[in-house]
Amino acid sequence: MQWVPMRNMITDFIGRGIAKVHVEMEREAQIDSKNFEIVCWHEERAKKKESRDVFGGSFAAIITVGTAALAVLSLNLIGAKHL
Repeated sequence: MQWVPMRNMITDFIGRGIAKVHVEMEREAQIDSKNFEIVCWHEERAKKKESRDVFGGSFAAIITVGTAALAVLSLNLIGAKHL
């Protein structure tokens, strides 16, 4: 008869331990999911920044080459008038 209360106490203790582990596992899954979202967000921002940087660099190169071409063309036209 003394074993019944002890058995119930142990069963209750084990049940609470299992429930606690289940809650902790669920919390860890939620944290992992949120961390994944954050990583994806940072990667997306980095890709957008890289795209803007590449476009800006290309645009600057086009302007530089175009300006140089106009300068050469202008110099050639000025030189041709003096001949």
